Amino acid sequence: MQTLSINLPMDESAFFNLHSHPGNAAGGKTIVNYIVGKDSAIPRDSLISCGIHPWYIQDKNTQFAELDALLSGEKNVAAIGEAGLDKLSAASYPLQQEIFRGQALRAEKWQKPLIIHAVKTWGDLLAEHKRLRPSMPWIVHGFRGKGELAGQLLREGFYLSFGLHFHPEALREAWPGRLFLETDEAPVSIGDIYQNAAQILGISPEELAKQVEKNARACQFRFPLD
Repeated sequence: MQTLSINLPMDESAFFNLHSHPGNAAGGKTIVNYIVGKDSAIPRDSLISCGIHPWYIQDKNTQFAELDALLSGEKNVAAIGEAGLDKLSAASYPLQQEIFRGQALRAEKWQKPLIIHAVKTWGDLLAEHKRLRPSMPWIVHGFRGKGELAGQLLREGFYLSFGLHFHPEALREAWPGRLFLETDEAPVSIGDIYQNAAQILGISPEELAKQVEKNARACQFRFPLD
């Protein structure tokens, strides 16, 4: 498992940050996550992803109504999520599956990427992907699995996003065309994340940033990356 050990001053304006939370280190071209049923203030000064996280499932009808209102009313929504399946969540697993599928269908309707939280549910996640056959990208955020699991997901069409902790062999599996980077809730900058990943890949952070931007465009993120 790789742990970040570099902290170099860098210009972060070119770095796409797939997944961040309000209040943590952001910078660059950042998507801030808004959790329906938990967060109360919609970020107005950044792009957002919005979704029903499996840890914060309450009333599905109310939460889906809020999610639909966000998708129809907020121009800065770049992705749907975190949607997820989590065997450690207190919410019943059948309910998690129902809410996950509802968000996956909304990703198709609104033509937005789906950002995924998954814990001990890889087989079910792969089965959902095969069953739903989505046209929009499914991106597993904060991926910490090993290279073998990464390869299995990548062969089925998933994208993987890496943050502060990850296995180097998984990062190499996702490189070049299926890789994203993120800060999530870690107290580090996105520049540090890029520096660390670039060192492992044996390339410059600038080359890595250009490829991640290509991946973002391929995933139909609908906002200016320039």
